[in-house]
Amino acid sequence: MRAYLNTLRLLSRDGRLLLFAQCLSTGSYLGIYVVLFNLYLARLGYGTEFIGLTNGIAIFFYAFLCIPAGALGRKWGVRRVSILGGVLTGVGLLLLPLAEALPGMWRSVWLVLMYALAWGAAAPYLVSLTPFLLEVTDVRARGHVFSLSAALNAISVFLGSLIGGFLPGVLAGLIGTTLDAPDAYRYSLVLGGVLWLFLVPVLLQTREIAPMSTNDLTTKASKAPYAFMLLLALFMLLRASTEGVGKTFFNVYLDGTLLVPTATIGSIMAFGQLLSIPAALATPLLVARWGRERTLILVTVFLGLSLIPMALIANWQAATLSYMTFTALLAVINPVYTVYSQESVGPGWRSTMSGASFMSSGLGLGWTAVGGGYIIAGVGYAAFFGMGVFLAVFSGLLLTAYLAVSSRRTRRIAAA
Repeated sequence: MRAYLNTLRLLSRDGRLLLFAQCLSTGSYLGIYVVLFNLYLARLGYGTEFIGLTNGIAIFFYAFLCIPAGALGRKWGVRRVSILGGVLTGVGLLLLPLAEALPGMWRSVWLVLMYALAWGAAAPYLVSLTPFLLEVTDVRARGHVFSLSAALNAISVFLGSLIGGFLPGVLAGLIGTTLDAPDAYRYSLVLGGVLWLFLVPVLLQTREIAPMSTNDLTTKASKAPYAFMLLLALFMLLRASTEGVGKTFFNVYLDGTLLVPTATIGSIMAFGQLLSIPAALATPLLVARWGRERTLILVTVFLGLSLIPMALIANWQAATLSYMTFTALLAVINPVYTVYSQESVGPGWRSTMSGASFMSSGLGLGWTAVGGGYIIAGVGYAAFFGMGVFLAVFSGLLLTAYLAVSSRRTRRIAAA
């Protein structure tokens, strides 16, 4: 606790503003939108194939824009790019529910396009926000600040998920409809989009920083670390694929297969975030004991193993246990990976590293969203969740092998 209090004293005004902006974005999107969007599509009459396709196209669009977003951050500055992305994402989220005013096929096209706009615009926002926060944070406090960020995001998602779970029921009563109709979900999504846009004035209060700043006590050589970035990108691709398996269809699984009420789904997803808070705050202790690399490997393997109850036992209690454990482990992995990947490259390459990481994350989430809909329709949820176990374990073994080879190479060079 004393360490976190000391960290807060080292946190700059811009750092506090960025953490607040992150809370708004995670609460509105990962909370309200993620809980309700797939259910909204289901209420419009779409099946898992279209739901997966819509999510997948949007995530792929986001993934392919991550590298250009990193380049823009290096050229224009991460602050400007993050603000631009925040505005455009909010526009996409607000326009999406207007789809119901369109007939037939045009409704489906609008849903896909607006969700792709929201996700695509999130690329410059998210890619730039990571090096932006790193740049305005004292080097001594980075591990704690990114763990604190994960904890605050978990609180935001918890509150957003609770709101998202109960809001349709409240609105349905006010407008005189039922939860089997899309109306209450539509207005809930609009409120989620409005909440997202509140982050824009927060970002505008931050100060501009110079592009490609070298104000860093851990400056590395300026040579592009392409091999290392490629390895971490592959690791993130596999890790994000596991996340896609565990989260993309979780609400649809509870709703359509286990027949869990919407409010209960929101509560499960919300309380799943509660375990993320102590897990995120405990991350610096794990890193101090095991080191960043070992922590990253072990927690990634446990992430996959946490899906086993969901794969083998078809009831909501097993699914809830898996989801809560899974979410808590993600809260450990994300800050460890962020600091490790950012501090392993020079300041001028941090936007590129961030872009490569987010691109890989998007590709992993995207293919599991698109393919997952067809996998579930073809062989069921158990096989789909089982695939996540394999992906996580394999990614952990891949990183272990790379680090072992790299360590032997380093020892040979030192001995020469």
